[in-house]
Amino acid sequence: MRLFVVLFALAGIAFAEDAVPEAAAPLDSAHLLASKSSLSQYAVEGMDFVLEYHLHNVRWEKIAPGSEVTHAVTVRPRTYGGYNNTAAVVTYYPSDEAKEVRVGYTSASGEGYIFRLKDYERRFSPKAYVWLISALMCLPPFALIYYSWSSKANLYKDSTISKKSK
Repeated sequence: MRLFVVLFALAGIAFAEDAVPEAAAPLDSAHLLASKSSLSQYAVEGMDFVLEYHLHNVRWEKIAPGSEVTHAVTVRPRTYGGYNNTAAVVTYYPSDEAKEVRVGYTSASGEGYIFRLKDYERRFSPKAYVWLISALMCLPPFALIYYSWSSKANLYKDSTISKKSK
């Protein structure tokens, strides 16, 4: 009996509704989901830093349902140091007849650091890769010269050996 009362109370709590009615948005109005992301791996002083904004359509009739609109913004940081990447504000009218503007916010990546150009080049420059590629590009000419020399050297060695044996 106790178990029955506890289960009944839990079911009542689970299916209970709030007494305060919420102003529900009409079903035919637009709903947009917005996000903001960085396409650049590092923010570097004097180099391009690309931010991409995604707008996902949930219920906007003028855009195909489930489609996305993207917009990329290129920013070039002037100085190095810490920065705060805040959320962008998206404002739109939910329908053509709407009087009130709907406000939304994008996701924010938070704080980051802008590297000095010197430090970035020192840390991430591909010096070893450049030398390796240069060495690999030099190998074919040397290999061709060595092959030519060894084939001619073997040709002359055979003739000198055969003359001595006679």
